[in-house]
Amino acid sequence: MHDARTSIDKGARPSELPSPTDNELDALRAAKSRLEAITNHLPAMIGYWDRDLRCEFANHAYLEWFGLSPQKVIGLHMIELMGEDLFRLNEPYARMALSGHEQRFERELLKADGTIGYTDARYIPDRDGPGSIRGFFVLVSDITELHQAYARVRELAQRLESAREDERKRVSRMLHERIAQDLFSIKLWITQLASESKIDLANSELDRAIVTAVDKSIEVVRNLANDLHPDALAHLPLSAALTAYARQFSSLSGLQILVTENASAPIILDEETRLAFYRAAQELLTNVTRHAQASKVEISLRADATCLVMEVSDDGIGIDPAAVDKDGAFGLLGVQERFVAIGGTLKVRQNESAGITVSISTPVTRGDPP
Repeated sequence: MHDARTSIDKGARPSELPSPTDNELDALRAAKSRLEAITNHLPAMIGYWDRDLRCEFANHAYLEWFGLSPQKVIGLHMIELMGEDLFRLNEPYARMALSGHEQRFERELLKADGTIGYTDARYIPDRDGPGSIRGFFVLVSDITELHQAYARVRELAQRLESAREDERKRVSRMLHERIAQDLFSIKLWITQLASESKIDLANSELDRAIVTAVDKSIEVVRNLANDLHPDALAHLPLSAALTAYARQFSSLSGLQILVTENASAPIILDEETRLAFYRAAQELLTNVTRHAQASKVEISLRADATCLVMEVSDDGIGIDPAAVDKDGAFGLLGVQERFVAIGGTLKVRQNESAGITVSISTPVTRGDPP
């Protein structure tokens, strides 16, 4: 026979249910104590919010972050804990959790000591039977150190990129101003020697071969210097520099490349931004020839009041829009990191017909050129 104290009739009303025994109450208290001990020693903020957005549970991590003891947090409305501004940012996630959808997001927060912190937050619905949500669990991890480490790595990468561009510029200048000029001087000396020796260069196979070799060397050196640091960016608008590069790349790759621009007012770009867009176009065109199996590419530049957008679209086989985050996608990742460093963004989307479009944007200054 079952003990009436531990057996519950499915049809019994709450008022008819047996009261818990002292042993059962002690077991519940011990379990609660163990749970509190575990959660209070975790480095994450753990809490529970009911349907009215009032806190029913909070561990000790709330004390470190908000400067309030868990006891003072209990019963607070979310807006009382977070303040109106932060609450308005988090409220949509809370409402989605209360509708049954788990949420995850990152947030920049002001700590009690006045420093800026970064968190990774999860809102997990608490279901009471099918279709009923009682509230939601909160797990908030402090990722400030990770965020700061990532920022330092990004800063280091940007410094390395800047150093690499400076070295490219130095080598480009040496090739253009010294080696190319020396080769041209050699060509003049050969012509002068032939003249003094009364040799007809037009009819001398050896001399023609030497002059042709020097001319090819000059062309190679100048192209190499331009690849290292595009001279066009120094005296041409970005669209014109991209058009010149597209013409050269098209002749080598066989791609049909169209460059268009839509800007109602002059766009003022510093050298770093112009170079970032130019390098991005180089990298994306190289990716198209390697992976896209495309025949046509369109590079479009457009500007509004606040930003400049460059879109590179192809008619190839396409890729996963999340490819920028995959291992080995160093080309797209490098472009993304370069633009994040200057406040820009990179997005990849599939075209409706074929291929993909890579969209890159960055804030700009509009007005008359200086």
